[in-house]
Amino acid sequence: MVRFIILLLLIGCDLEPPEKEISVQIDSFRGRIEIMDVPWYTTHIIRGKVAGGKEDMKINWYTDMYWDRTDSSGYLKMIQNELYGKWYDSYKDTITYRYRNIANHIPIVESYSVVDEDGRFKMLVQPVKTMQGCLTCDGYKHKNGSFMWLWWEVNDVVLDSIEIFLMD
Repeated sequence: MVRFIILLLLIGCDLEPPEKEISVQIDSFRGRIEIMDVPWYTTHIIRGKVAGGKEDMKINWYTDMYWDRTDSSGYLKMIQNELYGKWYDSYKDTITYRYRNIANHIPIVESYSVVDEDGRFKMLVQPVKTMQGCLTCDGYKHKNGSFMWLWWEVNDVVLDSIEIFLMD
């Protein structure tokens, strides 16, 4: 009987400590990046703080916009769960095609950041000149810039996302 009670107590006890909830807070950021005419890409650093994390923790970053190492006339924007991409270029051509993860497509964000001992991080965003305006988009909203999505994950869990206006 005593063994049975001890077994019930062990089954009912949670032996692992509860995990802290992790949140990523981006420092004040207006949700827009002004793209310069020169050089080819504009460098912008996004900074923030992690609550509930630990030093040397990785934050993985993802975007829906890429540039092509072999074609500087435009950029690729992912659609339909990253299976297809739409190419926008300065010649007002658009092509939708199945995306293959090849070395020529360069994401405009760093793949990850490392959290320092104070819980701070920084991440580099580098949109290219052709992303200044979506020349082929319909509507006034896109004529003077384009929009990108940025989302982040920790421990294989997507925590949040933000839409960023890439303005000229």
